[in-house]
Amino acid sequence: MFVQVTRSRTLGKDQYRAVRDQATGGKLLDGELFYVDGYHGDEVWVVDAWETREACDRGMEKWGPAMQAAGVSMDDMTLEEFEIDQLHLGSAGVSMGS
Repeated sequence: MFVQVTRSRTLGKDQYRAVRDQATGGKLLDGELFYVDGYHGDEVWVVDAWETREACDRGMEKWGPAMQAAGVSMDDMTLEEFEIDQLHLGSAGVSMGS
C-alpha cells in the first residue's frame, strides 16, 4: 500500500472539491483505498491511500488535466509519499497489512 500526502496554501476548499470531483467523478479511483482532506491553519491537507504506487500514478493521470482545466498550479504544493506497512480502521478490528 502507498500513501501520498499533499499540502497547499493557495487551494481553497471549494476549488479543491471541484477539482477532485472533476478528476474522480466523485468516486474513488481504481486502486484508491481511501482519501481524507481537511484544513490546518491556511493549508489544505489531503491524504490519499492507494493499493500500489502504480495505481497512484494512474490516478494522477486523471488529476493533471482536472488541475490544468481549473488553473491550479502544483508550484505551491508539498507532496510526501510513503509505503504503508499496516492499516487499522475502526473499532471492529478491520486491518490490512503486509
